[in-house]
Amino acid sequence: MRIRKFCFYMIVCFVVLSGISLAQTEIREIGAASPLRKQLFEMARPAIQNMANQPVKFRGSLKETGIWAFFLGQTVDEKGGLITHPDSGSADTCILWKKESKGWSMIDCNHGFTDVFYTDWPERYGVPAALIGLPIRK
Repeated sequence: MRIRKFCFYMIVCFVVLSGISLAQTEIREIGAASPLRKQLFEMARPAIQNMANQPVKFRGSLKETGIWAFFLGQTVDEKGGLITHPDSGSADTCILWKKESKGWSMIDCNHGFTDVFYTDWPERYGVPAALIGLPIRK
């Protein structure tokens, strides 16, 4: 009887822990009407505007896993025109946030990059590689 109970509890623990792990890696797009999308962009806006030297809006994909959020797209002006970085001529922008006990915080961001510079973010910050569009290393 004890062995059955032990096996039952082990199976329950496995299922629960697997569910938590899967929930953290499920990637969802944050829609344009989402309050979370607005909150995250408002948090990042000052840093990106500082890099772009003007007011910005964001156009692109914002995805999250529950504790991580990642934007990859471009900065645009009020009329939707690209805002390019003066040094690179690129409007490409990426932003990484993490949800912690006190809420969301911006971890890193960049505007005007021309190469995929964030390939070390999974090792540096612990963000899932799949969220930022990188192959999963085994």
